[in-house]
Amino acid sequence: RKRHRIALIKRRCLARKEQATEYAKLLAQRQKEAKVKRAEEVKRKRSASM
Repeated sequence: RKRHRIALIKRRCLARKEQATEYAKLLAQRQKEAKVKRAEEVKRKRSASM
């Protein structure tokens, strides 16, 4: 049925959107961790050079 096909498409679209937001959240968390790690390394290098 046409209605069923449209429902499936909508369901897939919704699932894809949820996965995209979840992945974006994960990516943001990883970037934040990398930024903190880099800042700590720079801090350590600067204190070692003095």
